[in-house]
Amino acid sequence: NLLAQHQSMFQKLHECYAEDGDLTYPGLLQFCTDFHLTPAIASGNFVKLVFESTATVEHRKAGHKSEAEEVSDKLSRSISMFPAAPPSRSPRGTSPSGSEAINSERG
Repeated sequence: NLLAQHQSMFQKLHECYAEDGDLTYPGLLQFCTDFHLTPAIASGNFVKLVFESTATVEHRKAGHKSEAEEVSDKLSRSISMFPAAPPSRSPRGTSPSGSEAINSERG
């Protein structure tokens, strides 16, 4: 396989663009620019989208929640601190029900 055959070259490339062993978005963008992948083949925005998607997958594999999940959890905890409001009821006869309103319009 091609990757296994040239593994040492790919490792050296990774070392050139990675910071402390981790490839950051600026490093990936620089790689894509240096090898004329951006903007000829993929836009910088697309590269960022792919990078962030991959970072999210790696983050989740490590057992971490996404930022949206964290916000959702905090919101749920905050809401659960307040008691549920009782359902509002209108006094009988002040507002016609749906079928009564339709029937009154028909004449």
